[in-house]
Amino acid sequence: AGQKQTVNLRGYNLKSRTLKMKNPEQGIIPVTAKGKGGILSNTLLYSADGYGQLHAAPDAALSKRTALSIEPGQVCERCFTAPLQQHWFTFRLNRRQKCHLSVLSRRLGAPSDVRMTIFAASGKAIVDADDTEDPGDYMATHFADPEITMDLKPGVYKVRLIESQGR
Repeated sequence: AGQKQTVNLRGYNLKSRTLKMKNPEQGIIPVTAKGKGGILSNTLLYSADGYGQLHAAPDAALSKRTALSIEPGQVCERCFTAPLQQHWFTFRLNRRQKCHLSVLSRRLGAPSDVRMTIFAASGKAIVDADDTEDPGDYMATHFADPEITMDLKPGVYKVRLIESQGR
């Protein structure tokens, strides 16, 4: 946050496939790009934070068996490309600590409705979240991003994200 960054763009009638911008310190900001002939793109929301970015191949299968290993304080960007698709992550805690897991999807304008479940090493689901209310978005009529904050004991956990709309 606060530094210049190159953002990759995908779309039609673009002057460039990249956009150089100075990130805000933190938060979600609206971004508009100018295309060929001065045509402005629709506004998209961009999230900037102070967390470490985890880079994973965008087409990597993240099944229960091939879950992506993450660490507390990391952000991982993934896209759902098929109805009811699942993404699995795993993390280890060496001490008891408060954990906060959050999905930014609908709040960034994506049409997905994600459900999040945390599993203990035994495979037992210990918490499930769907459509957590965002008090900062008082205009929203439907909240579709899950968020979980809880104390977890030392151990290995798995997180399943599933696009639950089936579209």
